[in-house]
Amino acid sequence: MPIVSVIIPMYNVERFIRETLDSVLCQTLQDIEVLCVNDCSPDQSAAIVQEYAKKDNRVILINRPCNGGLSAARNSGLQAAKGEFIQFLDGDDFLRPNKLEKQVNILRQTGKSVCVCHHTMFTDDPNSTWENECSSWTSYCLTPDDFLYDWGETFIIAIHSGLFRRDFLLQHHIHFDEQVRACEDWVFWATFARAGATFCEIPDKLALYRAHPQSMTCDRQHMQLNRTRTYFRLYDLLDDQEKQTFLHRGAERIVSDFARANRNKQAEQRANSIDYKFGAAVLYPLHRISSFIKRLIRK
Repeated sequence: MPIVSVIIPMYNVERFIRETLDSVLCQTLQDIEVLCVNDCSPDQSAAIVQEYAKKDNRVILINRPCNGGLSAARNSGLQAAKGEFIQFLDGDDFLRPNKLEKQVNILRQTGKSVCVCHHTMFTDDPNSTWENECSSWTSYCLTPDDFLYDWGETFIIAIHSGLFRRDFLLQHHIHFDEQVRACEDWVFWATFARAGATFCEIPDKLALYRAHPQSMTCDRQHMQLNRTRTYFRLYDLLDDQEKQTFLHRGAERIVSDFARANRNKQAEQRANSIDYKFGAAVLYPLHRISSFIKRLIRK
């Protein structure tokens, strides 16, 4: 039995999957299995994984019979996993070399259900990273209410930041909601926390989240639709007493999310308008010249 099962869902990730696999196979903890779940991807992702599997028997290709989405692919990997611990990793993301070893050691010392680390963002170069407002969280209690009400507002824990005990997931029948095609990690974390999971965290930035135009999170309309759908899925998790509070706070948040999405859309439309581009092309050089002249005068 491997110590860690790494579950990688794949759909149109041929540009990134080699880098993702390399980040896993070069881990300082070598006793792992790498379950690459092909969700009927039309590109060469599966062929690339087969190349790796011929060279390294830790790499295993799982072909799903039909496209079911990210949650379904992760669940297929979870069903096949044999490891003591579970690492979820999307096919375009990246792990630092000592992530698994560090988190396994901490979980064995503490007996907690999950160990979470911090994550940073990157585009092409994993050595050139940045943090957004939700990835730069410091420390939270990580209670069920934190995940219900503060997720996406004050903090986000990337799913590949966690290393999970497989027996806890199996014992409490925790899996990804296949009816939710985005924000599925929010439902997963909330369900996990409400099952009585215990958390330990380390401040190390060991997980990297890739931001690129093809990423699902860049499709605002898709994300907004599924975020709203997610509220209803979370509502179903609650008892009657909790539902009233959640309806009140959840309604406020839905309105806030739509307002924010609309502001972002308007700003993007302005930035892409001909008037804006023409004005920027003319005014920016003039502004630079004016600043230069002012500096000369002050001298």
